[in-house]
Amino acid sequence: MIFEQIIDESDVITTFVVNLSKFVSSIAVLGLTGNESLQGAHSEYA
Repeated sequence: MIFEQIIDESDVITTFVVNLSKFVSSIAVLGLTGNESLQGAHSEYA
């Protein structure tokens, strides 16, 4: 019983970490594309 509970908790933690990393990477991608478009706009107006 205890062993199963540990496995369940580790699964929850793993799922959380995977979702968190996906979330962070998607934010990073959005930030990078946003920065590139801003730099492009600046270079066009400069």
